[in-house]
Amino acid sequence: LPRVAQPSLWESLIPKALRKRPADQKPNQSVLNNARKNPATPFILLGLLCGSQAIHTIRIKGEIAAYSRKTDAKIHQLRTVIEKVQAGQIVDVEKELGTGDPNSEREWREVIEEIEKENPLWQGKRQKKKRKE
Repeated sequence: LPRVAQPSLWESLIPKALRKRPADQKPNQSVLNNARKNPATPFILLGLLCGSQAIHTIRIKGEIAAYSRKTDAKIHQLRTVIEKVQAGQIVDVEKELGTGDPNSEREWREVIEEIEKENPLWQGKRQKKKRKE
């Protein structure tokens, strides 16, 4: 028979999902059996889990770095204003710290709230270290 007339050619053109299955085989049974038989399946699953955790860790590190930069900048700004006042220079504190500007006040409020939230956790860790010593 010519190649075009062979049933196997036409059968191979139909996607596996649409081909007729034997009556005793369930639709997903072959997929599950293939996954169980494949020795790489546990490694694939482990790779997916570890990869997603790694991505999550990288995202958290980025958030922590952004938070640190933001708080360090605000603390530096506050420290320079305090140093100028202690040195006896005339400083417009409201202008330097952004008092009266809603955006700047909101940023300061957020930084202070974050530091207050972090402070009890930080002190709790210090106390645990002291107890261990």
